[in-house]
Amino acid sequence: MVNKIILNIRNGERKTDIDFPCTEKDMAEALEKIAIPDLNAPKVFVSEVVEPSGLSMLESKKLNLDEVNYLAKLLGSLVQDERDKIYAVANYEGYDTPKELINVYFNTDSYTLVQDLKSNRLDDNII
Repeated sequence: MVNKIILNIRNGERKTDIDFPCTEKDMAEALEKIAIPDLNAPKVFVSEVVEPSGLSMLESKKLNLDEVNYLAKLLGSLVQDERDKIYAVANYEGYDTPKELINVYFNTDSYTLVQDLKSNRLDDNII
């Protein structure tokens, strides 16, 4: 699994992919490709979440790219199970902004993720 966030951002007919976390220079170059001036806390339309699929709730929204970048840095410090927990909480609660996902990151101890145990049955291996 990819340990970063890849978004397809759009301005009119112009589109480009941007990988997060990224540097300010990388962000400025991506914004230049779609003819958006380099702004402080730029908000850009996200046409597609390329990776990870757990963040698909961010599609078709205008997002603050600085918040996405911060979220990507936080998620990069987690193992896959921890990221999956954040995606599950966001889906369950209906969260759909980077700011809400950042809050989930800092409050994951408030949630317990119960996984499907049917696929990991131990008694299948008992003779």
